[in-house]
Amino acid sequence: MSKRLPDEYFRQTISESSDVRATSSGDGSSASPGSSEHRSHWVSLRLVVVSCVAAALVGVMGTRLVMQPESENSSAAPSPSVTSVLDLTPYDGAVVPVAASRATGECSQDRQDRTAALLDARADTVWRCPGGGVGEAVTFGFLPGTELVGVRIINGDTTDEAYRRGRRITAVRWTFSDGSWTVQPLDISQPEGQEVRFPPVVTDEVLMTVLSTTDPGGPETDANAVVVSRVEFLGRG
Repeated sequence: MSKRLPDEYFRQTISESSDVRATSSGDGSSASPGSSEHRSHWVSLRLVVVSCVAAALVGVMGTRLVMQPESENSSAAPSPSVTSVLDLTPYDGAVVPVAASRATGECSQDRQDRTAALLDARADTVWRCPGGGVGEAVTFGFLPGTELVGVRIINGDTTDEAYRRGRRITAVRWTFSDGSWTVQPLDISQPEGQEVRFPPVVTDEVLMTVLSTTDPGGPETDANAVVVSRVEFLGRG
Protein backbone atom coordinates (compact mmCIF):
# COMPACT_ATOMS: atom_id res chain seq x y z
CA MET A 1 0.00 0.00 0.00
CA SER A 2 1.41 3.44 -0.96
CA LYS A 3 1.91 5.93 1.78
CA ARG A 4 0.42 9.29 1.07
CA LEU A 5 2.25 12.38 2.31
CA PRO A 6 0.31 15.05 4.08
CA ASP A 7 -1.09 17.85 1.95
CA GLU A 8 1.07 20.38 3.84
CA TYR A 9 4.13 19.22 1.83
CA PHE A 10 2.51 20.34 -1.41
CA ARG A 11 0.52 23.41 -0.41
CA GLN A 12 1.99 26.50 1.15
CA THR A 13 0.09 28.44 3.65
CA ILE A 14 -0.53 32.14 3.26
CA SER A 15 2.15 33.05 5.77
CA GLU A 16 4.76 30.86 4.07
CA SER A 17 3.98 32.29 0.64
CA SER A 18 4.44 35.89 1.79
CA ASP A 19 7.80 35.00 3.43
CA VAL A 20 9.13 33.55 0.21
CA ARG A 21 8.20 36.67 -1.82
CA ALA A 22 9.77 38.88 0.76
CA THR A 23 13.17 37.12 0.54
CA SER A 24 13.23 36.34 -3.21
CA SER A 25 15.57 39.26 -4.17
CA GLY A 26 19.20 38.39 -5.00
CA ASP A 27 20.81 40.67 -2.38
CA GLY A 28 18.46 39.68 0.39
CA SER A 29 17.08 43.23 0.79
CA SER A 30 13.42 43.97 0.55
CA ALA A 31 12.14 46.11 -2.39
CA SER A 32 9.48 48.55 -1.43
CA PRO A 33 7.39 50.67 -3.80
CA GLY A 34 8.77 53.84 -2.25
CA SER A 35 12.41 52.97 -3.04
CA SER A 36 11.55 52.27 -6.73
CA GLU A 37 9.91 55.64 -7.13
CA HIS A 38 12.93 57.29 -5.49
CA ARG A 39 15.35 55.69 -7.96
CA SER A 40 13.15 56.61 -10.96
CA HIS A 41 13.14 60.21 -9.77
CA TRP A 42 16.96 60.35 -9.65
CA VAL A 43 17.29 58.68 -13.07
CA SER A 44 14.96 61.25 -14.62
CA LEU A 45 16.85 64.10 -12.96
CA ARG A 46 20.19 62.79 -14.26
CA LEU A 47 18.80 62.51 -17.79
CA VAL A 48 17.61 66.10 -17.64
CA VAL A 49 21.02 67.33 -16.43
CA VAL A 50 22.93 65.34 -19.09
CA SER A 51 20.59 66.63 -21.82
CA CYS A 52 21.10 70.22 -20.70
CA VAL A 53 24.89 69.86 -20.68
CA ALA A 54 24.90 68.21 -24.13
CA ALA A 55 22.69 70.96 -25.55
CA ALA A 56 25.02 73.61 -24.14
CA LEU A 57 28.08 71.93 -25.66
CA VAL A 58 26.38 71.62 -29.05
CA GLY A 59 25.46 75.30 -28.91
CA VAL A 60 29.01 76.35 -28.09
CA MET A 61 30.52 74.16 -30.80
CA GLY A 62 27.95 75.37 -33.32
CA THR A 63 28.79 78.97 -32.51
CA ARG A 64 32.50 78.28 -32.95
CA LEU A 65 31.91 76.55 -36.27
CA VAL A 66 29.82 79.46 -37.51
CA MET A 67 32.31 82.08 -36.37
CA GLN A 68 35.46 80.30 -37.57
CA PRO A 69 35.07 80.91 -41.34
CA GLU A 70 34.45 84.61 -40.69
CA SER A 71 37.63 84.94 -38.66
CA GLU A 72 39.62 83.06 -41.31
CA ASN A 73 38.17 85.16 -44.09
CA SER A 74 38.90 88.37 -42.26
CA SER A 75 42.55 87.37 -41.74
CA ALA A 76 42.99 86.09 -45.31
CA ALA A 77 41.60 89.26 -46.92
CA PRO A 78 43.60 92.25 -45.65
CA SER A 79 42.27 95.70 -46.25
CA PRO A 80 43.27 97.01 -49.69
CA SER A 81 46.07 99.53 -49.83
CA VAL A 82 46.29 102.43 -52.24
CA THR A 83 48.83 101.70 -54.98
CA SER A 84 49.75 103.39 -58.22
CA VAL A 85 48.05 102.06 -61.37
CA LEU A 86 50.37 100.89 -64.15
CA ASP A 87 49.71 102.87 -67.32
CA LEU A 88 49.71 100.51 -70.33
CA THR A 89 48.74 103.18 -72.85
CA PRO A 90 51.21 103.30 -75.78
CA TYR A 91 53.07 106.58 -76.09
CA ASP A 92 51.65 108.75 -78.89
CA GLY A 93 53.71 111.94 -78.65
CA ALA A 94 56.68 113.22 -80.60
CA VAL A 95 59.65 110.87 -80.92
CA VAL A 96 63.38 111.03 -81.64
CA PRO A 97 65.78 108.24 -82.70
CA VAL A 98 67.70 106.48 -79.91
CA ALA A 99 70.92 104.82 -81.01
CA ALA A 100 71.74 101.34 -79.75
CA SER A 101 75.36 100.82 -78.68
CA ARG A 102 75.61 97.25 -80.00
CA ALA A 103 73.76 94.38 -81.71
CA THR A 104 74.64 90.70 -81.31
CA GLY A 105 73.10 87.43 -82.48
CA GLU A 106 73.91 83.76 -82.96
CA CYS A 107 72.67 83.44 -86.55
CA SER A 108 75.39 84.16 -89.10
CA GLN A 109 75.83 84.13 -92.86
CA ASP A 110 79.12 82.88 -94.31
CA ARG A 111 80.42 82.60 -90.71
CA GLN A 112 80.06 86.33 -90.24
CA ASP A 113 77.90 88.08 -87.64
CA ARG A 114 76.08 90.70 -89.63
CA THR A 115 73.82 92.04 -86.89
CA ALA A 116 75.71 95.35 -86.97
CA ALA A 117 74.06 95.97 -90.37
CA LEU A 118 70.77 96.45 -88.51
CA LEU A 119 72.04 99.67 -86.92
CA ASP A 120 73.37 101.53 -89.99
CA ALA A 121 71.27 103.56 -92.38
CA ARG A 122 72.48 101.82 -95.52
CA ALA A 123 69.94 99.97 -97.67
CA ASP A 124 72.56 97.66 -99.19
CA THR A 125 73.57 96.08 -95.86
CA VAL A 126 71.19 93.60 -94.23
CA TRP A 127 71.00 90.99 -91.48
CA ARG A 128 70.36 87.70 -93.22
CA CYS A 129 69.59 84.43 -91.39
CA PRO A 130 69.45 81.22 -93.51
CA GLY A 131 66.52 78.86 -92.94
CA GLY A 132 63.01 79.38 -91.61
CA GLY A 133 64.17 81.98 -89.10
CA VAL A 134 61.55 81.25 -86.42
CA GLY A 135 63.14 81.58 -82.98
CA GLU A 136 66.19 83.47 -84.21
CA ALA A 137 67.04 86.47 -82.01
CA VAL A 138 69.17 89.61 -81.90
CA THR A 139 70.10 91.50 -78.72
CA PHE A 140 70.47 95.30 -78.82
CA GLY A 141 72.41 97.08 -76.06
CA PHE A 142 71.85 100.61 -74.67
CA LEU A 143 73.33 102.88 -72.05
CA PRO A 144 71.88 102.20 -68.56
CA GLY A 145 68.67 104.13 -67.91
CA THR A 146 67.73 104.52 -71.57
CA GLU A 147 64.00 105.15 -72.09
CA LEU A 148 62.24 103.81 -75.19
CA VAL A 149 58.70 104.34 -76.49
CA GLY A 150 58.79 102.62 -79.89
CA VAL A 151 60.72 100.87 -82.63
CA ARG A 152 60.79 100.82 -86.44
CA ILE A 153 61.82 97.83 -88.53
CA ILE A 154 62.42 97.38 -92.25
CA ASN A 155 61.44 93.80 -93.04
CA GLY A 156 63.27 91.97 -95.84
CA ASP A 157 65.84 92.90 -98.46
CA THR A 158 64.35 95.87 -100.29
CA THR A 159 66.88 95.88 -103.13
CA ASP A 160 65.81 94.70 -106.61
CA GLU A 161 63.77 91.47 -106.58
CA ALA A 162 65.26 90.06 -103.38
CA TYR A 163 62.30 91.21 -101.30
CA ARG A 164 59.85 89.16 -103.33
CA ARG A 165 62.03 86.04 -103.53
CA GLY A 166 63.07 85.66 -99.89
CA ARG A 167 61.15 84.78 -96.76
CA ARG A 168 59.55 87.65 -94.93
CA ILE A 169 58.92 88.00 -91.22
CA THR A 170 55.25 88.25 -90.22
CA ALA A 171 55.72 88.89 -86.46
CA VAL A 172 58.51 89.76 -84.00
CA ARG A 173 58.59 90.11 -80.22
CA TRP A 174 60.47 92.89 -78.44
CA THR A 175 61.53 92.00 -74.88
CA PHE A 176 62.97 94.54 -72.41
CA SER A 177 65.27 94.24 -69.39
CA ASP A 178 62.41 94.17 -66.85
CA GLY A 179 60.79 91.19 -68.60
CA SER A 180 58.00 93.17 -70.26
CA TRP A 181 57.46 92.63 -73.97
CA THR A 182 55.34 93.57 -76.96
CA VAL A 183 54.54 91.70 -80.18
CA GLN A 184 54.70 93.55 -83.49
CA PRO A 185 52.85 92.03 -86.47
CA LEU A 186 54.39 92.92 -89.83
CA ASP A 187 52.77 93.55 -93.20
CA ILE A 188 54.63 91.38 -95.73
CA SER A 189 53.54 93.64 -98.58
CA GLN A 190 55.22 96.68 -97.01
CA PRO A 191 58.94 97.05 -97.81
CA GLU A 192 59.17 100.35 -95.94
CA GLY A 193 59.68 100.89 -92.24
CA GLN A 194 56.92 99.62 -89.92
CA GLU A 195 56.53 101.18 -86.49
CA VAL A 196 55.12 100.03 -83.15
CA ARG A 197 54.62 102.19 -80.04
CA PHE A 198 54.46 101.01 -76.41
CA PRO A 199 54.34 102.61 -72.94
CA PRO A 200 57.64 104.27 -71.94
CA VAL A 201 60.07 101.67 -70.64
CA VAL A 202 63.56 102.09 -69.15
CA THR A 203 65.95 99.40 -70.34
CA ASP A 204 69.58 98.66 -71.15
CA GLU A 205 68.81 95.76 -73.52
CA VAL A 206 66.16 94.85 -76.08
CA LEU A 207 65.78 91.33 -77.48
CA MET A 208 64.23 90.93 -80.94
CA THR A 209 62.82 87.41 -81.50
CA VAL A 210 61.40 86.20 -84.81
CA LEU A 211 57.99 84.59 -84.19
CA SER A 212 56.73 83.66 -87.66
CA THR A 213 57.79 83.91 -91.31
CA THR A 214 56.47 83.21 -94.80
CA ASP A 215 57.59 80.46 -97.17
CA PRO A 216 60.33 81.34 -99.69
CA GLY A 217 59.12 83.23 -102.72
CA GLY A 218 61.37 81.36 -105.12
CA PRO A 219 63.35 78.14 -105.56
CA GLU A 220 66.74 79.83 -105.25
CA THR A 221 68.96 78.73 -102.37
CA ASP A 222 69.41 82.24 -101.04
CA ALA A 223 65.62 82.68 -100.97
CA ASN A 224 65.37 80.30 -98.00
CA ALA A 225 66.33 82.95 -95.43
CA VAL A 226 64.87 85.78 -93.38
CA VAL A 227 66.23 89.27 -93.83
CA VAL A 228 65.95 92.52 -91.85
CA SER A 229 67.40 95.69 -93.37
CA ARG A 230 67.15 98.14 -90.48
CA VAL A 231 66.02 98.51 -86.85
CA GLU A 232 65.57 101.98 -85.33
CA PHE A 233 64.55 102.62 -81.73
CA LEU A 234 62.54 105.65 -80.61
CA GLY A 235 62.49 107.81 -77.49
CA ARG A 236 60.32 110.69 -76.35
CA GLY A 237 60.89 113.86 -78.39
